[in-house]
Amino acid sequence: MRIETERKMKRWREQRWILDQVIQTRGIDWDQGRTGKILRNCGPGVQNDLQEVCRRIQKFVDIPREFSRAATRREQQGREAEAAGHFPEARDHYYIASCFYTNAMWAIYEDGNPQRVYWQEQKRVCYDKFIQYAGRPIERVELPYEGKKIQAILHLPPSRKAAEKVPCVMYIPGMDGVKEDNPATGDPFIERGFAVLAIDGPGQGETREGGVKCTASNYADAGKLACDYLVKRPEIDAIASASWARAWAPIGRHAWSPKKSVSKPAPSAASAWNRASTRSSTCHRRRLS
Repeated sequence: MRIETERKMKRWREQRWILDQVIQTRGIDWDQGRTGKILRNCGPGVQNDLQEVCRRIQKFVDIPREFSRAATRREQQGREAEAAGHFPEARDHYYIASCFYTNAMWAIYEDGNPQRVYWQEQKRVCYDKFIQYAGRPIERVELPYEGKKIQAILHLPPSRKAAEKVPCVMYIPGMDGVKEDNPATGDPFIERGFAVLAIDGPGQGETREGGVKCTASNYADAGKLACDYLVKRPEIDAIASASWARAWAPIGRHAWSPKKSVSKPAPSAASAWNRASTRSSTCHRRRLS
């Protein structure tokens, strides 16, 4: 990052040595269960990469360098597997590359940073390749918002029959999470017949890269857009659907409450969605047990 960005916060500049000491002692899980999340989403095939990344990261500044290095290597392996016609292997390589690019971006908190912009582009390229070879219906969704876009990804269960409506879980990542956080395989909702709409809301992931910052109220706008979109999808049973928020769940639930999400005077899809969220939580637990 530019030195001007590093100097914006005096405490960060003067006390980062303490964080670096913690990282040397605790590793990359110093603030959250990062390795567990990567293993869950990518599968056991990522373990060797992850061990090498963990070994090489000794300071905060090492995080983007080492994750981007691992991402580039996996992306190249994906290209080679794809060229050889080994599409399941290519799928796995591309997904892991996308995950690693996400983690490289996480430690660069500067708008317009050339490395971060490039890694975002490569993350999208790699995830699009994963979509191509995933073997199940996945599609990108772009919701227009104030001249910009709320980015999302819709996963449909492969078990869905023609003309069948399925319940949908709206996945809200944590504020430093992204919509691509769904596991490459074995997602517990998708395997049980649910659709999943994973959203980068304001301030998150690709939506943030597109210039939409989080405010006190605009996440409610994103929630309403997502609800209205899903109600119009012929595959989705909105009445039997719900939302699931990670990390900042109480904020997400409040932002998407009926009083914030419903347009007046005419009720929007969000009102039905939030009523369904309460009723369907028990159903979700039952189906996931």
